[in-house]
Amino acid sequence: GVQTCALPIYSPTPTDNRRPKQPSHASDKSQRQATTMLHLAEIVSVACGGALGALTRYAIQSLQVAAGGKIYLTLGINLAGCLLIGIAGALLAAMQAPAWLNRLVVAGFLGGFTTFSAFALESVTTMQAGRWLEASLYIAASVAGGIILCALGMHVTRQIIG
Repeated sequence: GVQTCALPIYSPTPTDNRRPKQPSHASDKSQRQATTMLHLAEIVSVACGGALGALTRYAIQSLQVAAGGKIYLTLGINLAGCLLIGIAGALLAAMQAPAWLNRLVVAGFLGGFTTFSAFALESVTTMQAGRWLEASLYIAASVAGGIILCALGMHVTRQIIG
């Protein structure tokens, strides 16, 4: 799913000193192989994190709720995802995390966990059911709450880690 709030996240560059460097005598072929392995590690990290995030979301959305209550589970997931991405963004930046860890947590787990596409579908179906006030409050709470919790997560985490 699409994140409910966006953060500037660590994105490696070819000169990034957190990536292992090949010895200067390494051939172009071995450099290409090393780069391919690094990209493969990032891809596997996203896939594994995404699977865990999606399974976590599935478990929460499988909870028994009253009729019409699914919308509030999705709201909770989206808000929790924004808080968690704020915390993760601050922590990963502070620890100068390697790309694979950033991909595992942010793109993978939180990408699989948050449910912005479900948010859009539930907003539309709630409006189509004529529940305009509920849909409006849901949309406002998701957007404003997500942004506020993301900022709060970043701020508190930065205060804790110094």
